[in-house]
Amino acid sequence: MINFKSIPFVYRLGLKAKHKIWSDRTKKNIKLYLKQPGLKALHIGAGHNQIPNWFNTDYLARQNIHFLNTNITFPFPSKSLDYVFSEHHIEHIHYKDAKKMLAEIFRVLKKDGVFRVCTPDLTKYLTSYFQEDPLKNEAIKYVMSEWIRPGFYNAKNYSPAPEQENISFFINDIFLNYEHKFIYDSKTLIALLREVGFSKIHETEATKSSIAQLDNIETHTGVIKQFTLAIEAVKE
Repeated sequence: MINFKSIPFVYRLGLKAKHKIWSDRTKKNIKLYLKQPGLKALHIGAGHNQIPNWFNTDYLARQNIHFLNTNITFPFPSKSLDYVFSEHHIEHIHYKDAKKMLAEIFRVLKKDGVFRVCTPDLTKYLTSYFQEDPLKNEAIKYVMSEWIRPGFYNAKNYSPAPEQENISFFINDIFLNYEHKFIYDSKTLIALLREVGFSKIHETEATKSSIAQLDNIETHTGVIKQFTLAIEAVKE
C-alpha cells in the first residue's frame, strides 16, 4: 500500500480535496441547523464529544462531527449563535491563529452571547512544580498512566521509565505532547479576548458554569480539571 504522506505534493493535494468536500458539507449543514428552532451553539474541537443540540465541529470530520478550520473565516453568519464552546483546543493552534479564531467567535455570537474556553492553565502547572501541591502526586500518576506512557508521540526523544515518574515529566508533557503550540495563563488569554472585542470576562471552574447550557459539558474531568483554565466571555 502506498503511503501518500511520503509524497508531500500528492498528500497535500488529496487533503485539499478532502477539506473542500468536508467544507461544502459543513456549509450545507450549517444552513439546516440555523433554520431549526431553539438553541444555536457551536462546539469547536469536539473530538468525540457530541453535545446534544449543538453544532459539533473538529478539524477531523466524523459521524455527526462537522469539519471546521478555525484558522480561516467561519462559515457562520455574523450574530447567529447564542454560545460557542472550545475545550482544550486553543492550545493546539499558534497564538496568532488563536487571535483570528477569537475574532471570528466574537463576530458570530449574538449580543449577550457567551464564549466558554477551557485550556491547560500555565500558572497551575508551574505552581505545581515550584510549590507543594496535594494533587501533584495524583496528577503525576494519572498523566503518566493515562497519557504519557501510552503515547508521548510528539516527544519521541524520551520516554520516562517508572522510576522517573516525577513532576518534570508532568510539566514537559503539557508543552511537548499533543502538538500543543501555546499554553496560556489567565492574564494572557483574557487580554487576547479583550483585544478582539470582549469586555465582560470572568474565570470559572472547570466543568462548572452558572449558565445551564455551559455547565458540565467538558470531557476533561477528574484530577486533570484542577489544572484547567476555564473562562467565559460575554459579547455585550
